[in-house]
Amino acid sequence: MVVRLKHLRLTGTYYEIGRRFGESIRGVIEYSAPKDDVLRRARNCEIEVGSHSPGLLEELKRFAEGIDVDYE
Repeated sequence: MVVRLKHLRLTGTYYEIGRRFGESIRGVIEYSAPKDDVLRRARNCEIEVGSHSPGLLEELKRFAEGIDVDYE
């Protein structure tokens, strides 16, 4: 199997970076687990990630938005 990845340079706010990153790979990601399971696991980490890096949490939420997954 060969996997080709895009090399991206994204700038902007955490919101903008997460959204653009998600949009750039929308339709490319294949889930090995049901989306609901993936989101449940992500939400379990939300408090920890948010307490250490609120910007990263914002980026991850906007990434989900960019790939057209309802995080909230």
